[in-house]
Amino acid sequence: MSYKTILLPAIEKASLEAAFATALPIAQAFTSRLLGYHVIDNPPSLQPAELQWHPRLLQEIEEQIESRTKALREGFHALCSAASLETVPFDAPLSAEAVTAAWRESPGHEASTLPRFARQADLVVMARSEEKQRNRLLAAAEDVLALSGRPLLMAPESGVGAVPNSILIAWNGSVEASRALSFALPFLERAQKVTIVSIGEPEGDRPSAEDMAGYLGRRGIAAASFTREENRSPIAEQLMAEAAAVKADILVMGGYSHARWRENVLGGLTRHLMEHSTLPIFVTH
Repeated sequence: MSYKTILLPAIEKASLEAAFATALPIAQAFTSRLLGYHVIDNPPSLQPAELQWHPRLLQEIEEQIESRTKALREGFHALCSAASLETVPFDAPLSAEAVTAAWRESPGHEASTLPRFARQADLVVMARSEEKQRNRLLAAAEDVLALSGRPLLMAPESGVGAVPNSILIAWNGSVEASRALSFALPFLERAQKVTIVSIGEPEGDRPSAEDMAGYLGRRGIAAASFTREENRSPIAEQLMAEAAAVKADILVMGGYSHARWRENVLGGLTRHLMEHSTLPIFVTH
């Protein structure tokens, strides 16, 4: 198992740059392809016929869409050039010797088109933004998590310039946490330090943090495990305190523990950490 294709959704310039900085060392470690992808907004002319748009206004909107697409495309290619990456056609075979890059763009609706395309990747890397597109980025992250079936690595605004070396796994025994741990195995196998922490005991007969440390140990991955008592502090604060205590440089966690409608997908603990954590968050649904 490896991250051979790493998807970088191109939604906003600063976020794309931070995501690229985060993904590049990962791609170098796994000899991956970095795949930039942009969903071209459907212009109003493709919306319901009853919407009547003034021709000049419609032209201006289409020009803005074209300009935005061009800026993101050229920005991605500039990042690749600065990193001395060869840019290849989307369908070119993966290289076993060098990191390569490719660009893809297609019209559609971001909420559905991006997650469908993300199924062609092993890992999706995004980064937060302090700019106007912040809510759009979080919505895109929500869609990827809920609908793609792929893991998402959400980096802070500045990006992260190294492969994770000390990994903290937030464990609650759920299916989502199990999937996150499984998807993170390429990182876990390379890490020098792996820690599994449960805040409170897992419910019912779910595997404990100690059980999962044993699972990893049988795979040759040494992992420490701890179960902490719940206290009055928010779970997010407790996890960040644990991350600081073990000097973790990434947090691995399951996204949600039950089915949610779209508007609730990034709620509670997951939303808080993805919006505010100073660590990158590796999360799956």
